Amino acid sequence: MKLPANLRQISRVCFDVAAFLAAWESTFWLRIFSDAYFERHIARPILENLVPRVEVILGVWLALSFITGIYRGQESMRFRSVAWRNVKSAMLAALITVAAAFSSRQLGAELSRSFVMIFVPVVLFAFIAFAIFEHYALRLLEGSLAGRRRVAIIGGGEAAASMIEAIRTRAGASVELAGVISYNGHYSHRLENQVRLLGSTEQLAELINREQLERLIVASREMTEAELEECGRISTRMGVPMSRVQSGFRPSQLTVNDSFGLPTVDLTPVSFTRGQEIVKRGLDVIGAGSALLILAPVILVLAAIIRWTSPGPAFYRSKRVGKGGRYFTLYKLRSMRSDLSREVVAAHNEKNGHLFKVKGDPRITPIGRFIRRFSLDELPQFFNVLLGDMSLVGPRPLPVEDLDPDGMSKKFRYWAEQRSLTAPGLTGLWQINGRSDTGFEQMVNFDVEYVQRWSLGLDLRILLSTPAVVLLGKGAY
Repeated sequence: MKLPANLRQISRVCFDVAAFLAAWESTFWLRIFSDAYFERHIARPILENLVPRVEVILGVWLALSFITGIYRGQESMRFRSVAWRNVKSAMLAALITVAAAFSSRQLGAELSRSFVMIFVPVVLFAFIAFAIFEHYALRLLEGSLAGRRRVAIIGGGEAAASMIEAIRTRAGASVELAGVISYNGHYSHRLENQVRLLGSTEQLAELINREQLERLIVASREMTEAELEECGRISTRMGVPMSRVQSGFRPSQLTVNDSFGLPTVDLTPVSFTRGQEIVKRGLDVIGAGSALLILAPVILVLAAIIRWTSPGPAFYRSKRVGKGGRYFTLYKLRSMRSDLSREVVAAHNEKNGHLFKVKGDPRITPIGRFIRRFSLDELPQFFNVLLGDMSLVGPRPLPVEDLDPDGMSKKFRYWAEQRSLTAPGLTGLWQINGRSDTGFEQMVNFDVEYVQRWSLGLDLRILLSTPAVVLLGKGAY
């Protein structure tokens, strides 16, 4: 799992700042330890008054680094590129320090020339050393985040067979080959004894959910551009990267991934702009983290009461449809009897479309009726927000059985496509406008309106309106 480009940029800046400060402090100690080799003997307190202010040099260096474009754009992870960037950063820091020393002497202030002379090679060494450390630290972090990725190959001929062999011999234990997805009946019987046939590209979205696929690899030279475009549309919507095997060349203008044994070109899924996603995710992490710190005792007390008052687990897990139509596990405090299924009241559903609600549902326990009225059963969903499956604000997370197997809706396709652009929310326009008292048509309008009008101001307005709705218990049953 590769870290996003913005996180890599933040990492580079943090490691470079650390390298600068380490070089500055090391220069102090080297000057003091080598005091015998200089004509003038200087103690640490005196030396501190004879060097520029570190915060001034650091601030000027950071500003010039961004102005000159050292941190602009995505950086190649090749050694030559990394080394050249760090040489530029180190030389810029050295030049600023030398310029500060020269300017100070011109103005009559006395600065230590020996400190500046030692600092220049030390800062170069520090930047390169910290860059090497950052490189391996990020690789270790990405490896730990990646886990075991489930991969499926789209194809059925010789290219697919070569890809299967490459994955099994060169990809390592981090990749789990789920199987092959055929297209238009193209499937070589030679593959039957090698790997499982999952289905066809006509079922692609359903297969992604059913098999929990995390990457698709197109290994076919016969697929038409229209077929590739349709597969790309589905993979983009569902947030699953799709790669295509390249035959022996590596175009420099494209991002090439070598993780699977053969060079592949990545099609990166996008929905909202990157800036919007960063702002929204930042609000989610801060809000959900703060809420869990405050509400953890309440959740634990309610969990104990639930276990004490009715048989069954305190927490309820439910498969829901998330961003892009992908399934995720939603966590709630259990408010219903664990021995009764939904089929018991299926005939009494009072809603249409993709909504299911029964007033006076006999499955709800006495304590469940209380916590549902004030939405206390939804408090564990702050964990879903931290995990990234949900957002603080967004469309309602619908159960998987309420939508089609691919997480979408054939009957209401535009609505399903729009709501899939963002993660479902703990609260949203539907929740603050009557919840279960509103019909399916109103929920459709709220979902589409939210996606099309999204802004940080809209999220804050919804969040500020939610407490009053919750306390009144409006539309909760």
